[in-house]
Amino acid sequence: MSVSKKRKRKIICNHQEYIWYIREDRYYDGAFFNDYVTPWALHIVSIDKKLILYVPVGVKKPYILGHIQFKLLPKQYFLPFDIPEIITPKFVDYFITWVNENLTKNH
Repeated sequence: MSVSKKRKRKIICNHQEYIWYIREDRYYDGAFFNDYVTPWALHIVSIDKKLILYVPVGVKKPYILGHIQFKLLPKQYFLPFDIPEIITPKFVDYFITWVNENLTKNH
């Protein structure tokens, strides 16, 4: 099944097409919050679905959830850098490149 592109943005990074979008997600994260919150999250999906990432925006310790090449990441993979409050295509390109260079080698 293909990835829905409705109301989502396309980006090409290292000759691979990705879909990305920001959505307000309701979730519970016991590590950082004691109750339900509605943070914004960056979602990135490769067209072949080998990369699916969920990145909360505005948390104290940025992390990602998802899978790379059909292997799950640890429960929360903490990032060594902050996620900006305003997500731009330039940041998405940087982030995808960082994930491909640093995390795909381990999976």
